[in-house]
Amino acid sequence: MKKVLLVLPAFMFSAFAFAQSNRTSMNAPGNIIENQGLSVQKSSVPHTMATACDTLNYPINPSWTQVYYTTGTNGSGGFVNGPNQYNDKEKANYFDASASPYGKLQGMLIAFSHVYSANTSKIVTIRIYDGTSGSPGATLGTKNLTIAQIMAYSSQNYFTQVIFSPAINLPASKKFFVSVDVSNLSWSALPKDSLAINSNSDPQSMPTTTWEKQSNNTWYRYDDAVNSWNLNITLYIFPFITNTPYAISYTQNPTSNTPICSGTSVNYDASASIIGSGLLWNFQGGLPANSTQVMQSVQYPAAGTYTTKLYILGGGCDVYDSLSSTVNVIASPTLSPTANPMTICPPNTTSTLTVSGANTYAWTPSSTLSSSTGSTVTATPTATTTYSVTGTASNGCTSTASVQVTLGQNPSVSATSSNPTICVGNTVSFNASASQNVTIYSWVFPGGTPASSNSPTPTITYNSPGTFIAHLYASNNCGVDSSFTVSVSVGCVGLTENNLDEQVKTYFNHASGQFEMNISNSNLNGNYSVSIVNALGQEIYRSNAEISGNANIRVDMNKFSTGIYFVRINGTEVNFSRKFIKE
Repeated sequence: MKKVLLVLPAFMFSAFAFAQSNRTSMNAPGNIIENQGLSVQKSSVPHTMATACDTLNYPINPSWTQVYYTTGTNGSGGFVNGPNQYNDKEKANYFDASASPYGKLQGMLIAFSHVYSANTSKIVTIRIYDGTSGSPGATLGTKNLTIAQIMAYSSQNYFTQVIFSPAINLPASKKFFVSVDVSNLSWSALPKDSLAINSNSDPQSMPTTTWEKQSNNTWYRYDDAVNSWNLNITLYIFPFITNTPYAISYTQNPTSNTPICSGTSVNYDASASIIGSGLLWNFQGGLPANSTQVMQSVQYPAAGTYTTKLYILGGGCDVYDSLSSTVNVIASPTLSPTANPMTICPPNTTSTLTVSGANTYAWTPSSTLSSSTGSTVTATPTATTTYSVTGTASNGCTSTASVQVTLGQNPSVSATSSNPTICVGNTVSFNASASQNVTIYSWVFPGGTPASSNSPTPTITYNSPGTFIAHLYASNNCGVDSSFTVSVSVGCVGLTENNLDEQVKTYFNHASGQFEMNISNSNLNGNYSVSIVNALGQEIYRSNAEISGNANIRVDMNKFSTGIYFVRINGTEVNFSRKFIKE
C-alpha cells in the first residue's frame, strides 16, 4: 500500500508545485532536437507542424497547472513520477486515439525536470504498450535514452523529444500507453538518481490517465487510494501520430567502410528519405561544410576521420531527426616537381626534372623524356613543354602535379636611330622593335634626356653639344645582347654648307653687357629663329629675325648670370650653334 502524499490539496500544491526558482515553464516543442548525443537549435531547420499529424494532449489544456510531485518529508522519499523510496519501476500514461484518423506513433514530447545521475550513461527506456484492454498489454516498441540525453534537454528547459524510427503501428483500437522505465535509476543508494516527469495538478484529470508499475511488477492506476497515490493527474507526455511517418536514409559512395584519399569526393543521396519541411547536411571536414540539397558531392581536402550528419524535418508530423556516418580520409602524397634549368638556353638542350613525396612516379608526355618513370628524369623538349607527374604513395593514394620547361632563344638586337647628327636641343628617335626574343630593353643615353629607358622605341633630347654613345642592352632568360651602339653628334651640320662659320661674327660686349651677332651671307633669305641656351640646356631667349643676306642682332644679357651660353640659328637648311662666355 502506498502512502498518499498529503490529504490537504492546498498544502500539497504549495509544498510540491513546480519550483519557480528552478524554472517557470517548459519550452514549446521543436525548440531543440537530440539524437545520439548531438543537438541542433531550432534555427537550423524551420519547424512547422504538418497538418497530417495529431499531437495528443497538445496544445496543453490552458486550465492545467504544470507541477512535479515528491514523497517523504521535504521530498526525502524521492519523486512520485520517478525514482523513489518504493522502487517503482515504470510510470505510464494512457491515450485513447480511437477518434483520430491516424494509426502510427511517430514519437512524443516529455516534460522531465530535476534530472541528474552521477552516471550519465544510465538508460531510461520509453516503452509503448497496447492499451486495448484498458491496462498495459503487449509491448509495441521501445526507445532507450541516456540520462545525459535527457539532461541536455531539461537543463535548457526543453521538452525531451523521443522519435521512433520506424514509427510504431498502433493497435486497431488506437488505445495505448506510453511508459517511462526508471528501474535503472536508484533512490536508495548513494549518490541518488534524480528524475521527475512533470504533470498537471490533482484533480485536473478525472479520471486519472496515469499508471505505475511497482516493484512487485504489478500495474496500478494513480487514483487507486489503497495501492497507489490517490491522484487524478495526467503526465506531461504528448504523443504525435500520423499515417505518413518520416523516413531518414541516405547512401554514401564510397561507403564508410571504404577509405578515400584526400582531395577526392564522396557522393551523398538522401532520395530515400521522406522529407517534409526541411533537410540539412553537415559535412565535417568537407567542402561544402553544409548543404540543403537532396544529393550532394563533397570533397575532403585533408586526412582525418569525419562525421557526416543528415537532419530532416519530415513525415506527416514534420519530425526532427538525424542520421550519421563517418568518412575515413587518408593522405594523398604532396608532390613538388622542379626543373633545372627551367629555361633551356642555347647551346644547352636538356633539363633535369626531379620530384619527391611519393613512392612511385609516372611522367607524361614521355616522348621527350629519358624515362617515363622515376623520381629524376631528363627532358629534351623541342618546344616549351609542360610535364605532368603522377605520384603513388604506399597507401595507394595518388596526386598529380606539373612543371613547365621553357625552350629559350638568345636575344637578337635589331635597332635604328633617326639622325646621328643633330643640333643642341633637338631629339633622336631610337627603334628596337624589330629585335627578336627580347623581354627587357635597357637603354642608356649619356648626355641625353632621359638618360635611360626601357621602351623599345624611346625618343631622347640632347641639350648639350658633343658626341655621345647610345647603348642598348636587350635581355631575356637566356642572356643579354649588347651589340647595338650608336654615336650621336650634337652641334650643327649645316655650317660648312652655308659657310656660316666664317660669315657669322659673334662677340660679347663686356662693357655694355650686350651679346652682338653680325650675319653676312647672301644665301640667308627668310624668317629664322634666333635663340640663346644656357649650359643646362635651358632656353633663356628666343626671337624671330628676318634675314636678307645681312643682319645685325643684339641681345641684352645684363639680367643673366655669368657662364657659358650657346646662340642658335634655326631655319630652312640652317642649324647653327656657337658657344660664347659671359664673364
